[in-house]
Order: sequence, then C-alpha cells, then structure tokens
Amino acid sequence: MTAVDVFISPGSDEDEERTLAAFGLVRREQDRACVTPWREAVVRPEASHVLLLRAGDKVESGALEALSCFAQAFEAQVTTMNARTPFGVIHSPRWLPLLLEQLPYGGRAVLIEGGYAAKKLPQLEDSMSDWEILLRVTSEAERIVHCPVTAVVQATTTSMAAQADRPKLTRMFRAAQGRSAESVVLSSAGMPLVRHRDDASEHVSIIVPTAFASRRVDEATEVLVERLLRALVRTVEHDRWEVVLVVDETTADSAVTPCREILGNRLRVVRTSGPFNFSVAVNEGARQAAGDVLLLLNDDVEPITSGWMNNLLGTLARPEVVVVGARLLFEDDTIQHMGVVCPPGELPMHPRIFEVDDPGHPQAQADVPYLAVTGACLMCTAADFRAVGGFNEDLPLNFNDIDFCLKAGTDGRAVICVNSVRMRHRESSTRRPQITSEEIASLLPWQHSMMRDPHIEYRHW
Repeated sequence: MTAVDVFISPGSDEDEERTLAAFGLVRREQDRACVTPWREAVVRPEASHVLLLRAGDKVESGALEALSCFAQAFEAQVTTMNARTPFGVIHSPRWLPLLLEQLPYGGRAVLIEGGYAAKKLPQLEDSMSDWEILLRVTSEAERIVHCPVTAVVQATTTSMAAQADRPKLTRMFRAAQGRSAESVVLSSAGMPLVRHRDDASEHVSIIVPTAFASRRVDEATEVLVERLLRALVRTVEHDRWEVVLVVDETTADSAVTPCREILGNRLRVVRTSGPFNFSVAVNEGARQAAGDVLLLLNDDVEPITSGWMNNLLGTLARPEVVVVGARLLFEDDTIQHMGVVCPPGELPMHPRIFEVDDPGHPQAQADVPYLAVTGACLMCTAADFRAVGGFNEDLPLNFNDIDFCLKAGTDGRAVICVNSVRMRHRESSTRRPQITSEEIASLLPWQHSMMRDPHIEYRHW
C-alpha cells in the first residue's frame, strides 16, 4: 500500500483553502495534506511518497493512487507528471535532463519517494522558482520516471528563475549530475543553452547532393543549390569549411561552373554513378571530405541568419551529444522539422509539422533531444560517421537518416535539434513520400530502441 504526504507551500488563505478542499475530495484514508514551508516539512514514517504543491493547485481525482503506484512499480525516486495550467494541459515528454537544464518543460508538481524527500526538502525555499525546485529535487536522483497522466491543476503557470540566475542554476544542475558546463549562454528567449566553445581549427565539410533543380523563389527562377551556396558565403562565420558537392557522373561541367564561381577553392566536386541514392551520395561525399566535422545539407535548404554554424558546432562539441540538427521551416514560416518522433510500431513522424513557428516560445529556442533528426540538416563528426558505417545504402530515399541517428545514439549520447538555428526548407509541403515495404522493414530491428523515445506520449502535440 502507498501513502502520500501532500505539502502545500503557503499562499493566500483563499488559495490554501482551495487546495485543501480539493485534496479532501480525492484523498485516500492513508493520505495527508498540510500547509507548510517545504524546508520545514516532516515526512511521516508511513508515507511512501511526497507530493509538492503551490497554494491554489488542485489534485485530480485518482491521481494520488495512480502516481504513487506508478512510482512504486518503477522504484522511482522522483516522478514527473502532466499538468493542467491556465493555458491548457501540458503533455510532457519522458524525463529529459538535457531539456530540464534549460527550462521547466512540464508541470511543476513532482512526486518524491519518502526517504529521498526527507533528504531534499531542507534544501528547498518556497521563494524559489518552480524551475529551481525541479532542478534541486532531480539533480541527485538516480531513478526518475514520467507518469503520463494529468494529475494536477495548476493555479498559475510554471515559473522560471530570473534571467541573471539561469546560467548559474544550469551549471549547478549539471555539476550535481557529473556533467560539465564549459559555457552557458542565454538564447533570444532567455533560455540557458550549454555550448562548448567553438574550436576554430575544426574543418567542416558540408556535403550537398544535388541534381541542380530550379524553383521560383522571390519572383525569380533560381537553381536551388546556387542559392544555398550564396547563403553559405553570406552566413557562415567559421573560418575552415568546404562544400562537397555530390553530383551524377553525367552532370555537365557547365552546371558546376556557377558553383565554382560562388565558392572558389572551398568547393570539392564528387561524382557518383547509377540511379539516385541519397545514402550512396552522402557516403561518397563523406569519404572524399577533408573535414573533421560533416554537415549534411539538402540543396533546397537555406540558412536564414548568420552564426548558425558556430551554434551547431558548440552543441556538437558537448561530450553527451553525437548528432545535431536544426529547426526547418517551410516558405510560409510553418514548421517542417523540429526533430523526429519514432513511436514503436508506427512510422517516424515530424511533430507539429505545418504549425506556425513561434520564435518567442521558450522551447522554440531550446536544444531538444530526439531519437533522430532529418538528414536535410544533420551534423556529426567524421569519426562518428565512420564508426557506425555511414548511411545504409540499402535505404536510397527514406529512413536512412533515422537509421543513422539510431545507430549513432546506441552508445547513449544524444541526438539534439538545435531550435535556435532556423533554416528555410523549400521541400514542397504537399509532397508525400512513397514508402516501400523494404523501407518499413528496415525499422523492425530498431523497435526496442524506439521504445525509449521520450516523446511518444505526446507525439500529437
């Protein structure tokens, strides 16, 4: 049997009464609630778990039983949950410390195992932001799980620390988990982002397979790869980089000439034979690339602002990261890619595709872990690319990027979508890929890995 102590941070008399009254309607005989500063709270010996609430918050019916039994079944020290806020229900992903170190991505309520709570409660001040409370409660926990139920109705939104305090708290959290934080910078939305300082000596090879397709852009018909190369010249601030242009063996030199005029000696041309196979093109480009770091770019992608390459490099240099990608937008500023969700038993999908991009939203600037990112913009080290055997050439069109990311992440390092990097992707929003049975079968060996996708509980958000 489980028993829960609910500790309510003091607030107004009205808010305290509201929380206690709601608790009285849903409590079990063995549960207890009291209003007390968290650092002064005393956990009953018979309490298996502790739930922290702010005055005004309400526990949903059946939540105490569901949460405590779930936590007990998984032997969790901390259990996170979904929450209803004044702006709607927050469907949180599974436990993601690399995301929590940037922002409180879910609700503020957490269920804490009784013994662990007795250790942590004296460290908590009611005046701390909800985010700081979450960081301190989870920083030393060895077993954290997410229970995908809406368990608490929050009277207010989850609070963030003052901007000036955010880098310090991120460093504190990472240090407690034994992870470094060489440099923490604030995004345009005020989110703390962990970056390792750009190594100017790194040589980046940008691999661009192309068939020199043309499209009408800004009232003129342009060759898309030429537009991409001009954008690279305009926006790349890193010193050492080259473009490896992968073309068919029958491509005329006249098609390549404008590219040479744009890039000069930064251009390397690689020719492949046979029917188009994206994996073959990428692998051959990587084989002939001179760079320490490889960046795959579709020829219909275009960087929007400068600074993006250093941002990707600074993220990739983190020891816990193996692959990085970017947020890609259609021409109408709707989302094309912000990571790939890989639900077991289903096809990989792009969350929030076709929704309007909101750069001011905190997660729209965050570094979000996924199992995979699209090969339209994918960066990794050349050493890691070779270590997993590159792209699977049996997958000429679809799922080769998914397969690569899943291979790269088998050692526990993260695949990150760097949302503060935005690129235009002129892929047609009406295009529907033709997926073969062989491509679907290629996902079967990865079903166990897909079970750990942190986003599958909210894949339709």
